This record gives sequence, structure tokens and C-alpha cells, in this order.
Amino acid sequence: MLPMDVQIPSKKLLCTRCLLSIAFCHGHVLGEAWFPLLQSVQTTFITLGIQLTETTSSEVEVGAPGLIDSGQLTLLLHQLCQNSRDLAEDSFLDLLNALCRLVEECAIDAGQGKEAVY
Repeated sequence: MLPMDVQIPSKKLLCTRCLLSIAFCHGHVLGEAWFPLLQSVQTTFITLGIQLTETTSSEVEVGAPGLIDSGQLTLLLHQLCQNSRDLAEDSFLDLLNALCRLVEECAIDAGQGKEAVY
């Protein structure tokens, strides 16, 4: 359990880190669960105002203990994208389908005048 003095954004970062760790370790069996996982990560990035940027930083150890900052979270997401090349074809297609669905929903929201979520 987290200490009571940990702020909500820190808890969201930790939860998102856990989701990314699950994706790293079990991406080959996520299937349609890729979509809610990626949707949750996207929601955290939007809620906390985290911007994705090109990174050349070293790798972050997945599952390492301790708090995580938004830069490390961004790096983990980049690593997940890079490591997706190691997924089996079916698992990779599940990931791509989830990404396409996420983009499609963003486009629909933008078309309806809702704030674009990218």
C-alpha cells in the first residue's frame, strides 16, 4: 500500500507503470486487452499533461521499485513500442488493432468537437 502522503498524480504514474510492465511481460497474451491498457495509459498522459518527445536516454528497468517520473514513463512507452517488434505476428496484430482503434476513437471525438486526445 502506498503511503497516505503520496499525491494522486504519483499514484497514477505508478499504476501506469504497472500497466506498461504488464505489457512488457505479457504482451504476447494480451489479445484484445491491449486496447483498454493503451486507453488507460493515454488517459494518464492526458490527465497529467505528459508530452511524448523523442528520447535518446538509456533504458529504464521494467518493474524497478520506487517512484517514477513522467520522463521515465515516456521512456517506458518508447521501449514498449521498440520491443513490439519481438511479438509474435498474432500478438503484434492485436497491438496494431488496438492502436488503430484508439486513433479512430480520437478522430471521432475530434470530429464531434470534443477535445482531441493524442
